[in-house]
Amino acid sequence: MRQIELHREDPSIPLVPPPNPFTKFLERNFRHINFMVNMAVNLYFLVRRVRSADPLTRNEVLAIALFMNLLFFTMVSYTLTWNNLLTFKMIDACREVIDRLTDQFVEILGVLKDQTGVIGDLAKQALTKNKPPKKR
Repeated sequence: MRQIELHREDPSIPLVPPPNPFTKFLERNFRHINFMVNMAVNLYFLVRRVRSADPLTRNEVLAIALFMNLLFFTMVSYTLTWNNLLTFKMIDACREVIDRLTDQFVEILGVLKDQTGVIGDLAKQALTKNKPPKKR
């Protein structure tokens, strides 16, 4: 059922427009875009401060140090974000493997339960057949 038809039947269900391709691109690549914009802005201001013909003052030195630190912080935060995303992907993959293993383990336990039931029945039959005759 399409969303419009569902909304006509039940007006409490909101109509959500399909995502714009540009929005989808930004959602997928936000950290890359953020990294590039931060690097470009910091480099622009850093180059502007370093290439200026004005004499160096304390404020100029502070600004240059600030922009250098912001460049470093941008690279570190990008690397940490990338590392965290990889870590979460690995955790998800491990969780999926553990889920599959537990499903297999439950199946194995079911088979073992059936086998022990059969062995128990065989043992009961063997014990009842091999009993010595009752004394009179």
